[in-house]
Amino acid sequence: MVFHSVEFFIFLFAVFGIYVCLGHKLQNRMLLCASYLFYSFWDWRFLSLIIISSITDFYCARKISEQTEKKKRQQFVWISCLINLGILGYFKYFNFFAESFIDLLGVVGLNLDVTLARIILPVGISFYTFQSISYTIDVYRKQLQPAESFWDYALYVSFFPQLVAGPIERGKNLLPQIIKPRQITPDNLGEGLLLIYMGLFKKLVLAENLALIVNPIYEANGHGSGGMVLVASYAFLFQVYCDFSAYTDFARGAAKLLGVELMANFRAPYLAQNIQEFWNRWHISLTTWIRDYLFYPLAFKRFWGKGIDVKAITFFTFLIMGLWHGASWNFVLWGGFHGLVLGGYAFYKTWAKKKNLSWGAPEWIKIAIGVFLTFHVCFIGDIFFRATSFEQSFLFLKLLIFDMELSPAVILLLRDVAIFSLPILVLDWIDLKHESFFEFLKNRKIVGHSMIYAMFYLIIFYHQQSTEYIYFQF
Repeated sequence: MVFHSVEFFIFLFAVFGIYVCLGHKLQNRMLLCASYLFYSFWDWRFLSLIIISSITDFYCARKISEQTEKKKRQQFVWISCLINLGILGYFKYFNFFAESFIDLLGVVGLNLDVTLARIILPVGISFYTFQSISYTIDVYRKQLQPAESFWDYALYVSFFPQLVAGPIERGKNLLPQIIKPRQITPDNLGEGLLLIYMGLFKKLVLAENLALIVNPIYEANGHGSGGMVLVASYAFLFQVYCDFSAYTDFARGAAKLLGVELMANFRAPYLAQNIQEFWNRWHISLTTWIRDYLFYPLAFKRFWGKGIDVKAITFFTFLIMGLWHGASWNFVLWGGFHGLVLGGYAFYKTWAKKKNLSWGAPEWIKIAIGVFLTFHVCFIGDIFFRATSFEQSFLFLKLLIFDMELSPAVILLLRDVAIFSLPILVLDWIDLKHESFFEFLKNRKIVGHSMIYAMFYLIIFYHQQSTEYIYFQF
């Protein structure tokens, strides 16, 4: 049951109708049942994994809070991490590492004839696993008190608007909203419905039309020109953003209808002026999770000594982030690429500061060049992200360098990419200048409502057949 389906809207408004008739405690119990039902539409068997994760971390957090000895507190953190990451590792990575090991043996002449079991990847497992682990660690760090009620904690792990693809919420933000009574205000309803509406527009009009350009070229296995690769890669850069941004809008909008505030997951990433700023604006819930629960603990470990540079730790954490996205060497390569670029940017900043370098160009030129370069770094990285194989990513890079031809067909497709990409940049610019599109709509009523009507027209006449969200596979 995807967010933009008729079934979801029936489900959402049925949940809302029951929700507003109940008291706080019954609201939470009903939302938990609704969340489990929502997840069961994909595969009810994997609901057991969410329940195991919830029981594990609720119990571990309570035990951590009760203990006074650091060693015993750490033991329960390890239990939480081992169980959660063990489940994630088996379902998401077992076949990947097993196949990679068999291939490695084949390289040295040891050919194993082994048939691996077909393991189905449970939808959303990467998201709710990280969310649940963060709760245990926050309790260990004494940044959060453990939940009193298991049912409230279970709702925190499985809250249906953000269960499948985030944002990855922290206990510090979401749990208090679950534990305390919530209020539904006219602004909640207005902004929630607007976010859902914008999610529909981004998904059905922008992402799906861009997918019609991307998919045929990337699925042609390199039978094309560098010009076509250029078109498809530009299109994918915006497709993946519109697709994931649409999901986040739906999640935040549905939550707002229920009086719950979820974190923003994007902040105009393609208007970032450098790669560090980009990663502060893209998939914010994941990048801040990686920063707080992986990078900082590694960067401040005393036993590393002085020989391990922060740039090396950055590179390693981005390899992990790449692997989080999928069990494929393409994703590892994508993460490593961004880790190297971030390390290079950090080195450049340090060097420029030592040399006291400054460039006397007007500010708008500096901004334009920074945005252009950052955008094209992401362009190269997303070739690794989208490619169907390790070999295809390098073939496409080769075509871009040695077989670039801007034929009339390529120019027409670039025009189409621009048409379906420009709206998301306009919406992002509005978000930067105003707190949100909702605030813009209140302050600029004529322009804002004109944009709403234009979106409605485009949804009616330019929508495409919908597909699952890209991030569901992670």
